[in-house]
Amino acid sequence: MASILKVDDLRGNTAAGNITITSEGGAATMQLQQGLTKQFLTMGDDNATDDSFNTSSVTDNGTGDFTITFSNNFRAGNGIALSGAACFARITLGYGAGSVPNTTTSTIRASTTYASNTSYASIDSTETSVLCAGDLL
Repeated sequence: MASILKVDDLRGNTAAGNITITSEGGAATMQLQQGLTKQFLTMGDDNATDDSFNTSSVTDNGTGDFTITFSNNFRAGNGIALSGAACFARITLGYGAGSVPNTTTSTIRASTTYASNTSYASIDSTETSVLCAGDLL
């Protein structure tokens, strides 16, 4: 019979935020909080949010150009942004000071572009997903 663990709060023994887990194969370990998604967003071509976590707003800056504002800020220089968009769109994301204009620890500016054989064109993708991992403040 499988065990069931019901808790409202997890804290490390050495430090509250220090919980180590073992990989599926058992050969590696990682810090639990480092492996968690800290923000996600899915939206359609109207830039209306379909579903989100740690996202307070999305600003439409023009065709294929939008800014996501986080509900809880990331720590400076420690963010990683991953993304995807449907319709053969390529999404370009930046995070951290200086990597993309107007990007801060509280926002990420992203653009979706259609990639043809010879060029790229900005588009509002039919479905855009953004997923961010990193350290929150």
